[in-house]
Amino acid sequence: MTRSEVPEVLTEDLAALAQPQRPARTGFWFLVALAGMLALAAQAAWVHREALLARWPRIEAAIAAFCSRHACPPLPPHRAPAYFQVESRRLLADPRRPGVLRFDLVFRNAAPWPQPTPWVGLFLSDLSGNPVAARWFAPGEYQPPRLPDLVMPGEVVAVHLRLVDPGPQGVSYEIRFR
Repeated sequence: MTRSEVPEVLTEDLAALAQPQRPARTGFWFLVALAGMLALAAQAAWVHREALLARWPRIEAAIAAFCSRHACPPLPPHRAPAYFQVESRRLLADPRRPGVLRFDLVFRNAAPWPQPTPWVGLFLSDLSGNPVAARWFAPGEYQPPRLPDLVMPGEVVAVHLRLVDPGPQGVSYEIRFR
């Protein structure tokens, strides 16, 4: 097929393809695509900030330094309940009050950053591991209101509660944080 036999519409398209693209237009679209990818990465980092801060806690200090200079909103305190470690625990019948258990717990923040005071869960079970009683305690239920809402790195927190005894079937217990 000769050039004269090619339809005019195709000849115009072939001529347009043969012309080199202008570098300014290519550079512009490259910058638009790069800005879009950066915006998408920033959104993903914001959505998954808890996991990122848990994995790389030093990022929080860099973000705080950046935000102190650029007036961005503060990050919420990073929460990682797995870093709360039980130092001591005790669940005994109160000798002065029948039908009442005395729950004493001491835990510390093993994370290298301050964390919000956690909720404490107490789960009682029978000999077979079946649940007998369970309850989550909000920080206000075991801490005086005048204490700060954050537990500093290495800080120890003591919990002392009186609970209703679920009876003789509650022979084992577990403590959880959230």
